[in-house]
Amino acid sequence: MMDNSSPDNVQIREFVERLKTVTGPRFFHYLNDKQVKTTCLMCGHNGRQVIDETNYTTVQDRLNNKPPHTFVTFYYHTPGIPANSINHYYYRLICDNCGFVTQHSARYVINWLDEEALREQHLTDAEWVNMPEPVIAEPDEK
Repeated sequence: MMDNSSPDNVQIREFVERLKTVTGPRFFHYLNDKQVKTTCLMCGHNGRQVIDETNYTTVQDRLNNKPPHTFVTFYYHTPGIPANSINHYYYRLICDNCGFVTQHSARYVINWLDEEALREQHLTDAEWVNMPEPVIAEPDEK
C-alpha cells in the first residue's frame, strides 16, 4: 500500500500542481527561448507542432460563470521498475504532418519557469533600487 503522506509523494503532488500552471503561451515561450525548431525530425516538414491542452473547472466556477482553467497536458512515463519521480513527467509536441511525437521533460520546463521568475524579480528589484526619489513640490509662499 502506498503512503500518500510520505515526503516523496508530497513532492510529486506539489510538482503535479505546478505542472497545471504551465499554459500554452508559457510553454511556447520556453520552447522559443530554448530555440526548439519547428521542423519535424522525422518527415522534415516545417510546419506547426501541436500541443495537447487540458481544461478543467469546478462546480463553483461554473456557477459563477468563470472560464475553465487551461494548461498544457502533461504525461507520465511508467518505467519498467516502478518509481515515483518528477523525472517521469513530460510534455509532448506532435507534427501536424506525420504525427511524429517529440517529448520535453516537464522538470526542465518547470526549472526554466523558476529561473524566468527569478530574472523577472531581479529586474523588478533593480528598477525599484534605481528609481529616482519622488520630487515633492514645495507650496508657494505668498
